[in-house]
Amino acid sequence: MRVNSPQPSPINDRGDVVYIHGRTGAYLEPAEGQPRHNLLEMAREGLQPDLAAALRLAQTAGGVVVREQIRVKTNGGYSLVNLTATKIHEPEPIRGFLLVTFSPSPVPAVAAPATRRPRQSRSGQSRPVADEPGRVTELEVELQHSRATLSTTVEELETANEDLKSANEELQSTNEEVQSTIEELETSKEELQSLNEELTTVNTELQAKVDDLSRANDDMQNLLNSTDTATVFLDLELNIKRFTGQARNLIMLRQFDLGRPLSELSSKFDDSDLLRVCHQVLRTLEPLEEEVHTRDGICYLMRILPYRTANNVVSGLVLTFVDINRLKDAQTNLRRLSQVFMAAADPILIVGLDGLIDKSNEKALKLLGLSRELLLKKPLNSVFPASFQPQIDSLLTRCRRGETIRDISTTWVKPGGAEIPVQMTLTPLADDRGMPDAVALMLRQSLS
Repeated sequence: MRVNSPQPSPINDRGDVVYIHGRTGAYLEPAEGQPRHNLLEMAREGLQPDLAAALRLAQTAGGVVVREQIRVKTNGGYSLVNLTATKIHEPEPIRGFLLVTFSPSPVPAVAAPATRRPRQSRSGQSRPVADEPGRVTELEVELQHSRATLSTTVEELETANEDLKSANEELQSTNEEVQSTIEELETSKEELQSLNEELTTVNTELQAKVDDLSRANDDMQNLLNSTDTATVFLDLELNIKRFTGQARNLIMLRQFDLGRPLSELSSKFDDSDLLRVCHQVLRTLEPLEEEVHTRDGICYLMRILPYRTANNVVSGLVLTFVDINRLKDAQTNLRRLSQVFMAAADPILIVGLDGLIDKSNEKALKLLGLSRELLLKKPLNSVFPASFQPQIDSLLTRCRRGETIRDISTTWVKPGGAEIPVQMTLTPLADDRGMPDAVALMLRQSLS
């Protein structure tokens, strides 16, 4: 018998035919219903079991699977076919596809048929019995093939069952691991929830501290500005850390100067080397205080102190500049008044509201013949005769009420007992609030 050439049909991993070469009508026919290209659905009767087994084995093993002498029903009869399934590895675009090849299988040779006697019918007449050796051979081949197919199917089923059992065990193990993971995740979720609550509490506390710190910073800034004192904070490298608005009137500072070195900024002082004294304080850690003057003649008291943290660590310097120009003017005026007071031609005493002598000029000391140490802090009554002492208390009371008392005639008593006639004027001295806080006692010696 002439054997036709093999008919290959490549299919993909879903079993769909992607290409047909040659005549495959003897083995494949379209299935009923909507057109489909699945190879198993198109296989003719008798071909499908071996085809399915060959496809599975070729897909899993990756080699060449051969099935021979498969009995396929074609056009009312049967034919034998050899089936080959091969997994494609090259070229890359069709890697993983299966190449299925069909080729006719020759019918095996059989022995010469033996002559059979005719059968006798129930009516007693005999009839010839047909010689059917081909049919018997065909049935034997089909039985042999069915047994081989069944054996292969059983083996594949056992293998599939073992694979299924192994997969089931793996799934069960995986399920246990997943369950364990779920429990761990639940535990982690509870821990994370607890941690989140703690973080929320900490965040609330931190927010409260940030608010307190912000308020404290505002309070400090307002306090520094309210003192009307120019203040500059420097770090250890003498870079600007912070400054008050008043400092801009003395050092050329702007808000964007934060972080700039002090050496790059000019100042209005003409008699102080700021960098030198700052380095000196950093080196000695001793506070420094000195008077400095601006170019327009205003006097400031400059103080430079080490900036210490809560841990007593020096982390920079604090510079303050206090305007003492009015104080210097007051000191000058006071010095001048003191000179006038001390050089006055008439005796003058300054007496406190408590009646004690606080100050005395040279003329009063000379008139009484006492030293300054013996006169100061003595009661005013002690320099008057006993008969006049009650009147002195009355005069001081009137002065406490702000009254000026003029030309009171009396006498002074010197240490030896001698009395000196004098004319006395008492003038209240007021403090910054306008309230009497002392009495100026001016004396003039009487000629009578």
